[in-house]
Amino acid sequence: MIAASLSSVTLASADDERPGRSFTGEVEITIQGEIERNTNLDDDDAADIGVSEPEAAVTMEYGWSRHIFTTLGITIGREIFFIDEADDETDGTKVEIDKALLAFRDVGTKGLNFEVGRQKLRDQPREWLLSETLDGVRIVFANDRHRLDASVTREAIVPRNFADDDEDIPPINNYVLLKDYRIASDVWAGGYAIYRDERFDDEDQLFFTGLRARGTLTEGLTFWADTGIVRGEVDNVDVSGWAVDVGFTKTWAAHPARPSLTVAYAFGSGDNDTMDGTDRAYRQTGLQKNEDPFAGVVEFKYYGEVFDPELRNLHVFTIGLGLSDGKKSSIDLVFHAYRLDEFATELGDAKIEADLTGNSKDVGQELDLIVGLKEFAGVPWLDAKFVVGRFWPGKAFEAD
Repeated sequence: MIAASLSSVTLASADDERPGRSFTGEVEITIQGEIERNTNLDDDDAADIGVSEPEAAVTMEYGWSRHIFTTLGITIGREIFFIDEADDETDGTKVEIDKALLAFRDVGTKGLNFEVGRQKLRDQPREWLLSETLDGVRIVFANDRHRLDASVTREAIVPRNFADDDEDIPPINNYVLLKDYRIASDVWAGGYAIYRDERFDDEDQLFFTGLRARGTLTEGLTFWADTGIVRGEVDNVDVSGWAVDVGFTKTWAAHPARPSLTVAYAFGSGDNDTMDGTDRAYRQTGLQKNEDPFAGVVEFKYYGEVFDPELRNLHVFTIGLGLSDGKKSSIDLVFHAYRLDEFATELGDAKIEADLTGNSKDVGQELDLIVGLKEFAGVPWLDAKFVVGRFWPGKAFEAD
């Protein structure tokens, strides 16, 4: 499978300040195209997909005072399929309210914010846990040593896409607590707890906990470490799994091209006994994005742009080489090797849609090339990203 995408951004902002009040507006225009070849790994009936997604987003923020702000964001766009061998996609228009927020900032003390409404929740910088637009209430506190983020949310309490009457989003309540503490000059460590309560008849429930750390160890050497445990119940089956994701990036900043080397390993447990009443396979929250720039200027899928798997019953070995000027451009060449933890006949959530034999743990390898350009072609408000990726399936997939 080969994938390629291009995106560009046009930004414009306006500020209109009066005594005690302020207004900020921003317009973002994105043009993105992507081609996916043979996502089902079947040469005789390849599920090729090509899609173009032009969209325009307008965001406006009005400050009623130094402490009270309202924000409204609207996105209008359309998915246009110019290749659809999978024959299961149709062109679609979206008119979304992706932000509708009332925020109280520096409430009582500096750094304490209270927010209610719709907004994008992110688990920065790697988005291993969260990257989703959600409705609800949120409390955030941040200073030089502490970061606390607590929220109670649900996706699309009020419909998000007013151009899609068939939008069907499951009612899942999300209870999120993230806490980080700065333990050194540029090293943060902490933990998290996320409870997802699906409000269907069977009421699937999953509870995620873990510890994490990230920062700079020495000059030019950064790291991350994420751990996770999941407990709960899905389809009346107990769930008990665990995961770990660690990596290091070394950047030689003294060199004009700022070369970098990234080495990483991620593991999500599998289930070695499907008949004992407990599913020991880890699964991510379902709200994650799994994107990070390493040492470059643009984010990309750090488990693979083509395969793009959920970290479930999987080992992911990653090595990346990069060049960057640190501000406006970067190029990354990233290699991944995948292996199952336990024998299985199906994958977790991934872009590759093909059956497994159940007789091999060799999932395959992937090579991605990512080029990021800020102020593309010398235009201050134009950004671009180019991605080309290739996945080579392993013996875990059916031979045909």
